Amino acid sequence: VVGSYTAKTTAQLASLVETCPWLDRVDVDVGDVLDRGDAYTEDVAAAVDGILENGRSAVVATSRTVRQDDGAGGLEIGAKVNDALCGIVERVAAKRRPAFVVAKGGITSNDVAVRGLGVARADVLGQAAARARNP
Repeated sequence: VVGSYTAKTTAQLASLVETCPWLDRVDVDVGDVLDRGDAYTEDVAAAVDGILENGRSAVVATSRTVRQDDGAGGLEIGAKVNDALCGIVERVAAKRRPAFVVAKGGITSNDVAVRGLGVARADVLGQAAARARNP
């Protein structure tokens, strides 16, 4: 689950999709989150569930376009997008137990665990280490 939209995260996401043929990318369009709300969250959750049903893994990522035109410096938009990401995880987890969940982005990581998965307490072992790639 990728909530962060920084340039570094965008590059990491592209590398992930490129190097993992068993992974399907599901984009969460920020405009659709704002326009369609829960109906859109349901649609995305259904798409993710279909991918998992077929034995594949999914990466759910927000659109890379930054939207901050809410009069609050993007905070209200960010909260709605975060709610959508948590709602997607919650809906998928209610149907099936994912083999793993990785979240990228500070607030995203916390909220996906607490709100999306219902985690009350967790031990964080540290940051994931990147594997060196051969040129």
